[in-house]
Amino acid sequence: MKKIIYLFLITFALSACFGSKNNFPNGEFPEEVQNFELLNTPYDEMNMDSDVLYHSVAFTFSTNQTSAGDQFDLEVSTLDIIWDTETGSLNFSVSEGENNRKKAISKASNSLCDERGPYSFYDESGELVMLYSGRCDEKTEIKLVREIAEGSNSTFSEPESIQFLSESRSEMYPSFMGGDFQKSLKIEEGRSPKNVIFSADMGDGYDIYQIEIPDGISILEFLRSEEFPEASKLNLNSDFNDHFPFVYKNILLFASDRSGGFGGYDLYYSIFQNGTWTDPVNLGDQINSAQDEYRPILESFIDYKNDMLLFSSNRPGGKGGFDIYYVGYNFP
Repeated sequence: MKKIIYLFLITFALSACFGSKNNFPNGEFPEEVQNFELLNTPYDEMNMDSDVLYHSVAFTFSTNQTSAGDQFDLEVSTLDIIWDTETGSLNFSVSEGENNRKKAISKASNSLCDERGPYSFYDESGELVMLYSGRCDEKTEIKLVREIAEGSNSTFSEPESIQFLSESRSEMYPSFMGGDFQKSLKIEEGRSPKNVIFSADMGDGYDIYQIEIPDGISILEFLRSEEFPEASKLNLNSDFNDHFPFVYKNILLFASDRSGGFGGYDLYYSIFQNGTWTDPVNLGDQINSAQDEYRPILESFIDYKNDMLLFSSNRPGGKGGFDIYYVGYNFP
């Protein structure tokens, strides 16, 4: 989902106008894990989705702050990312602009149940679609809410349930891949996803699955199908829980409690090469901790030396519960 983003042209232009030195023309995210303090509270924040909007980034995440630790809802916070080309420092600030579309679709998704794992994209008509994991009672389902354009205004559909596997206990964390798909851009010819990746519990823990999206069908038609093509387990699955998948171009990020990690769930990546997934690579003890690391996602920016990896963790030193963290990372 690499994209050309001009987040920092304004900063560069202002620096030139006022005579600031361009000592550090390329931004860089820190190599040490940082707490995303502007987003976190003493409650739980986790399971992010991001969408770049000009010079800002809209972060949609799951939090139980509003209910004081009870149910999880989706919340949107839009931040400006500011790179100082004179001092080489990185800063974040709450954006003065509002992302009303993201806020409206998140509000339409929230219910008396738990909402986690948001994943948004723009369909063939350019309308916003939100996928997420909704948990009521003991079962978690993938849910869909879509924007419905009405002239210059929009409404939003009621949540619809999606079940890819007929006998699963829970399905979560859908993510698209293939066909030069970029989740921040409208789906067009040549940019339609070829597969959906998700995790599911079939009674013996979570595994990651893949379903091929048939040609000649819109993404909404596929997601709203009564029957789906047969799903296959990815070859990277283990005898433990493999969960929280997110696809970035040909890179699959996920979390697993497999043996050989640093404790709890660790973050891993695998690369799709020659029609198969490479052996998973642990992201190491500079990122993973003795606690749990969940739902990694990746965001890329032009004029930056590295990508921005985001995830949630309940490691010590946070604001409380699960917090959202970020770190700079260069994948092969």
